[in-house]
Amino acid sequence: YEKVANTAHVLEEEIKELHNQILDIGGAKLSAVQTRLKAIKNDIDKIVGQITKNTVGVKTSERNLKRAQEKVASLKDEIEETLQLIVTLTQQLKDNEGEGTNLLQLYEKAQADVKEKEGTLGAMKKEVEELEEHESDLAKDGVDFQHELEKYETLLKENKSKIKHWRKE
Repeated sequence: YEKVANTAHVLEEEIKELHNQILDIGGAKLSAVQTRLKAIKNDIDKIVGQITKNTVGVKTSERNLKRAQEKVASLKDEIEETLQLIVTLTQQLKDNEGEGTNLLQLYEKAQADVKEKEGTLGAMKKEVEELEEHESDLAKDGVDFQHELEKYETLLKENKSKIKHWRKE
């Protein structure tokens, strides 16, 4: 065991010495290469990070593009529906305007008929007033005639009684 341990110790010493020699020989060059290697590694890490960010950005942009395309399609559908609604409402407006024109004509005709009927009614009222006045005059004449008749009947009775009396005489 000691022999192996001595051999291992000797080998370790040789390795340290060789290592120091390597460091002395290539120490400055190795240090420059290591510095350059670290700088390249940092640049690679930055580039990988940027690539990751860009990949995420591209995926986000693709999702946003898909949403925007869906929204555009939805808006196109809405525009179509709105255009169809405009056509329908325009037709309804034309129909309503035609119906409104007809109703206006009927209203104007009704107004003319009302004026005509009012004129006829006025003439009839005047005629009724004249007839009522004539009726009143006739009723008055009838009453006067009745009084005259009663007066003559009374006179007739008196004269009849006088005639009877004169005949007796």
